[in-house]
Amino acid sequence: MTGYRCSLKCKYCMGKYLEGMYPVETPGELKALVRRAWRRGVRGILLSGGFTRDGVLPLRPFLPAVRELKKDYGLIVSVHPGLINEEDVKLLVEAGVDIVDFEVELDEEVIRDIKGLKKSPGDYARVLDVLAREGPPYLAPHVIIGVKWGRLGSEFEALDLISDYDPYLTVLLVFRPTPSTPMSAVNPPNIDDVVKVFKYARKVLRGEISLGCMRPNKYKRSLDHALIERGLIDRLAVPIPETVRNHGLKVYGACCSVPVEHLHLFY
Repeated sequence: MTGYRCSLKCKYCMGKYLEGMYPVETPGELKALVRRAWRRGVRGILLSGGFTRDGVLPLRPFLPAVRELKKDYGLIVSVHPGLINEEDVKLLVEAGVDIVDFEVELDEEVIRDIKGLKKSPGDYARVLDVLAREGPPYLAPHVIIGVKWGRLGSEFEALDLISDYDPYLTVLLVFRPTPSTPMSAVNPPNIDDVVKVFKYARKVLRGEISLGCMRPNKYKRSLDHALIERGLIDRLAVPIPETVRNHGLKVYGACCSVPVEHLHLFY
């Protein structure tokens, strides 16, 4: 929703992940893209993009178009809104947004030095609370494991906070070094540490646990296998074909945070 622009420039991304998305910069472009996608069989959209310096996705101008698209097509709509305010949360509801994917970060060093935000862990906690109380029907908290220069930081504290809201699903991601970013030479977290975080998540969360699409290619096969064998995940984004075959996984053409009651639309 910002083309290929991002004003925040987190050190682990620098806007590189925007290159894998369809760019739209006006509500009209969004509507045209969705109409073309609908004709190809698409039944849901994820609205994301670059953040402002305050860590917010500038989505307000697009919300009337989202409301129109929901009315015309009944799409499943998911949004990565960032640290939005209470008024924008209400606008998401009015537009008919179904799912909010919200990253929970409670480590001050990550917030300040890696994300470059003049925010605090309390800001993330407040937005999470508002989204849980007043936001769209489904809230899918996200936690990035090892984003503190490849080491564990506030992951366990984030999971404790998330557990207070009993979400239907929580997405865990794993830091991966990305070329042409300041963290390109940083090693990903130790795989044993990653498994420890998933074990803790299984202990404190009652909803589904999803391994998201962001994880290192370096040990993707090993990590996926370890988590499946230990029963620590309920969903797995973009699995390799070998993992699908070996574990008899059922594959859906949908984002990993789509609620189970809507998955039939994507199979």
